[in-house]
Amino acid sequence: MSCKRRGGSGPPNENVIRKQRAAVSWCEQINGLDPEQRDGRTWHYVMLGEDAVKEWRSKNARVSEPLEYARLRRKEAPQQEAMF
Repeated sequence: MSCKRRGGSGPPNENVIRKQRAAVSWCEQINGLDPEQRDGRTWHYVMLGEDAVKEWRSKNARVSEPLEYARLRRKEAPQQEAMF
């Protein structure tokens, strides 16, 4: 996964949304390569606020839990409310 700590609070501005789209597209392109070309890994992009990390940590969550929850997905994906 590619993770980015998001600063500030409130809704993301247009520049942040543009970067999110680019990051998700990049992950999709990488995942489209043969597994040998990407070391057999599947890439995802995560934006996770510091407060969320602290909350999950206080619940003794495994690292994979908040990462899976916060993973950005295309609008068509039903698992998470669309980010864009």
